[in-house]
Amino acid sequence: MWITRVVRIGSAILLFIAVLSVPSNTASAAGRVPPNTTASSSSVVGLWHLDETSGKTALDSSGNGNDGAISGPVTLGVPGHLNTAYSFVPKGTVIVPNASDLVPGTATITISYWLNTTTLPCCNAVDYDMFTKGDGSSKGGQIKIEVQGNGQASCMFRGALGKKQLQAGPNVVDGQWHQVTCVRDGTRIVETVDGASFSATKATGAITVTDPIRLGSHKGGGDWYKGVLDEVNYSIGS
Repeated sequence: MWITRVVRIGSAILLFIAVLSVPSNTASAAGRVPPNTTASSSSVVGLWHLDETSGKTALDSSGNGNDGAISGPVTLGVPGHLNTAYSFVPKGTVIVPNASDLVPGTATITISYWLNTTTLPCCNAVDYDMFTKGDGSSKGGQIKIEVQGNGQASCMFRGALGKKQLQAGPNVVDGQWHQVTCVRDGTRIVETVDGASFSATKATGAITVTDPIRLGSHKGGGDWYKGVLDEVNYSIGS
């Protein structure tokens, strides 16, 4: 709130402007934060609407030319959250070759996607790899955005200083559309599911992995997603 006061001293008029801090009435539980927003200076390095209805290329609409190659049994043109989407079953994936603008270093990372599925990941600690860059053996770190066996989404970042996985929020395997956003911002990891945000603190450091991005599978296969995926957005910067 701004308060303006005019004071006359002799022939001069001084204008004072005071800023009052208004306490927020938003209470947050431990580990839970208000929804995170991405600053306008961030750069969208990959934006895959997944609106194609034919072909073998997932076009990048960011303007950076980071198109993905569609591999295996991926069905295009199914109803999406926005326009159309891709439906994945095991052995289906999209592979985006590495490029220099896809390597985040120490910058803020924001990854978001929409999913709709009715099938939980099957057995033996299998999960759904929604967006991955590298794996546990990759030099330079790893980014792994998943849906776990209990239906919760998770965000994991591994860099030069360590790794952190945050798993939180509701069961997203219920046949409804859900948006998941994962952010690595300095020492803070934030996961947002349908507007509800959760956070954890961990210094992960520079992520310089040069592996391709994969949508719907693990590096080299496995952890195959079974469901519909739409509107994948990858931004670097804050």
